[in-house]
Amino acid sequence: MRLEDRRYVNFSSDLVESGSPMAVCCAPNWGIVHMTAWTNHFSAILAISLAMAGCATPPPPSLTADIQPEDVTRVRIVSLEGVRNMRDLGGYDARRGSVRWNRLYRSDGLSKLTAADLQLLEERGIKTIIDFRSNQERISAPTLWPGRNPPEIVNLPIENSPAAMSDRLTEQLSLGQISGADVDAMNVESYRLIPFESADAFARMFDVLLKPGAAPVIMHGSAGRDRTGMATALLLSALDVSRDEIIRDYLMSNDATDVDRMAQVVATGLSRGGVRPISSADVRPLLGVDIRYIENFFDSIEAANGSVDSYLRESLGLTSEEQRALQDLYLE
Repeated sequence: MRLEDRRYVNFSSDLVESGSPMAVCCAPNWGIVHMTAWTNHFSAILAISLAMAGCATPPPPSLTADIQPEDVTRVRIVSLEGVRNMRDLGGYDARRGSVRWNRLYRSDGLSKLTAADLQLLEERGIKTIIDFRSNQERISAPTLWPGRNPPEIVNLPIENSPAAMSDRLTEQLSLGQISGADVDAMNVESYRLIPFESADAFARMFDVLLKPGAAPVIMHGSAGRDRTGMATALLLSALDVSRDEIIRDYLMSNDATDVDRMAQVVATGLSRGGVRPISSADVRPLLGVDIRYIENFFDSIEAANGSVDSYLRESLGLTSEEQRALQDLYLE
């Protein structure tokens, strides 16, 4: 075996001391996990496993200027070294046209952007970042964007999402205090509640998107699937993209992150560090999305407001004139 093909990882607890960096080596990248004072053993294991999974997956092709219809899905996933789930929302068909390319991006956390990543995003002219992470998540993994003209970062924390609770859920899962089915049920419930508990964050998101000169915009959480998935679903709904297309976009997070393989890697790591064997089915609700989650999101909105359009008006305060302006900005 060549040196660059080897993977080094040790799940013993002596590696998770406060402030000590851990390196997971697997070609072609190094995954660096820096442990902070609040990091526990189980979140360290999860971080290492995710770093291994991320290093082992070759990046998808970059977006090109000449996009053929059969290549739209492939080029939608933006190839970056330190981010696994960034996607351009361009090209989706809407009632009044199609979503413009290089205007709206959805992503996972940006704290591990490399110099090459930053150069690519600067070339795309990113102007605004909308960060849905909790205050603790931002403190532990800040977004650093050096340069003369960094984008404006707008913090719209959604505290009660599955991703915001991932460390605690991972520990409870490893200790046998909860099951994968319990995590799945929590996900279903959070998708029912977040549209209403975090309506203010979603309303402010539309305010930001309507600001002149805001685009191109990146919206992100930690994993880029739950909070970002819900926000994207509302945005695409406001742009009059079909429900089927919105759900396809939502489910693309599983493909972008290769969730099935990642679940196997993480389950192996947690089984070594925990008190019982953990299966990939147990951890998949921590790592992936399910059509039931986003359907429950829409069902809860429609049960309370009658329709998504009514929710946009009544709960978020987005007027019909603002919705039309949004479409003028982001459709072609």
